[in-house]
Amino acid sequence: MHEQIQQELERIERENDVRVIFACESGSRAWGFPSRDSDYDVRMVYYHPLEWYLSLQTRREVIERPITDALDISGWDIRKTLALLRKSNPNILEWSRSPIVYRRDRKFSLIESLLEISFRPQNAMRHYLSMASNTRRSFLDRPEINVKKYLYTIRPLMCARWIAERNSQPPMLYRELMEGVLQREPDVAAEIESLVVRKQDLSESDVIGRNDILHEWISREFEALSAIVPEADSYPEWSLFQDAFYKTIGFAQA
Repeated sequence: MHEQIQQELERIERENDVRVIFACESGSRAWGFPSRDSDYDVRMVYYHPLEWYLSLQTRREVIERPITDALDISGWDIRKTLALLRKSNPNILEWSRSPIVYRRDRKFSLIESLLEISFRPQNAMRHYLSMASNTRRSFLDRPEINVKKYLYTIRPLMCARWIAERNSQPPMLYRELMEGVLQREPDVAAEIESLVVRKQDLSESDVIGRNDILHEWISREFEALSAIVPEADSYPEWSLFQDAFYKTIGFAQA
């Protein structure tokens, strides 16, 4: 699959006249709990030739390839990427920490240099709590629950807990999260680990019976974390992101 992904990135570059400077795995494979039939969620950052940015026309800043049974690939233009990064977009912050990287051009270091100053605890916590809430709502009162939805609720709650306790960007891998936030809750960690093991042998649509330990933990964490979201902070200066944009697309100011 790695070779197929590289071929697809090259095809995207040819067909769209862009240069992909970063591509990584996102989703369950990057988080460490894929199912036997999990697809590959590839996310990328790219840029166009300089003249593309000088057009008076509004241009689309997203590339999305048709989703196949095995591959879901999409990405953002560098201008969109930097504008969202300045606002502490959690997606970009996660992509940059993915343990599975398919492409990392030297120009991506311009973005990496801005990651630390872009992180805002309030934005990140609200993002993860929203993710957990939306997924949780779909199974809250059901006797049988999709394994994927269970883990897609648990992981963002662990991320939010990490931010609340450490004031830093959480790691991608669920095991690192558990080691960081569930040291005093070994029973919960054991149930999560058991769920991950089961997911590896199941398909994306398989369900299991309600787990009271996890249900209680999810409810408790969501209530506790929602009450301690930090105050909003100001965003970094535009100039740093503007400079990274100019350097990426090769624009030299007079």
